[in-house]
Amino acid sequence: MGLNRRILEEYVNRRPFYTILTPYRRIKIKRTARLGDGISNEVHSLLLADVKSEKERRFILKMYNDDSEKALREYEILSALESSGFPVPHVYLYEGNHRILGKPFIIMDEVGGKVHK
Repeated sequence: MGLNRRILEEYVNRRPFYTILTPYRRIKIKRTARLGDGISNEVHSLLLADVKSEKERRFILKMYNDDSEKALREYEILSALESSGFPVPHVYLYEGNHRILGKPFIIMDEVGGKVHK
């Protein structure tokens, strides 16, 4: 199943997440790119923009194959590591309901660097 951009955009705009880009309460998805698949997840790059100012920012959407516990665990671990001062991406959203995008997911900052496999 592909990523449903319309549903994701509607979801993001109903969450406080939009405030990192805009006070106008409206974000649009300008671009998505599937970065790869793992054994238990798929990863997408998201380019989001404020609809009025066009201010852009990149994020990562990580979707878990019907494993909301794994998604929640990664969200909690990254949050705890960040609050302890470790250089990890900030996680903004955890969604355990697979009915939104077909799988549980988290959204986090995209950070530069090499991907180690």
